[in-house]
Amino acid sequence: MQVKNISLITRSISKASNVELSPDKVVSNEDMLNVMNDNEVYLIDVRTNKEIVELGKIASQRWVNIPYEEVESAFNMSETEFESKYGSVKPEKDTKIVFHCMGGVRSTVALNAAHNLGFTKSRHFPGGFRGWLTYSLPQKQYH
Repeated sequence: MQVKNISLITRSISKASNVELSPDKVVSNEDMLNVMNDNEVYLIDVRTNKEIVELGKIASQRWVNIPYEEVESAFNMSETEFESKYGSVKPEKDTKIVFHCMGGVRSTVALNAAHNLGFTKSRHFPGGFRGWLTYSLPQKQYH
């Protein structure tokens, strides 16, 4: 069973080897500053917990960590299961969501999964955490 999961993840990444850059699916650096302060927007960090602990996270009013390989199953969970696992209210399908990872590939996979499940107001930050650091934008350490 573990091999199947790895295979599925590999196929997902290979399908998204290019970072999604369509204007209607991307959030700019400037827009990310607004996302940070908007309690209506979910900022979903799809990096691993290890990456977040080692590097920090983007400070945001509504930040949630869902590793990219869990996005599809997370959005299929009941509200109770989602809140129990991720410590946040599950977003509705019409909620604004911004995904980010380290550099855009995993957030593209997450974005595609969310769109396929009907979360059509989802976008992603293609610069990822690396881009965030490059532009010296606000961050905080993970606790």
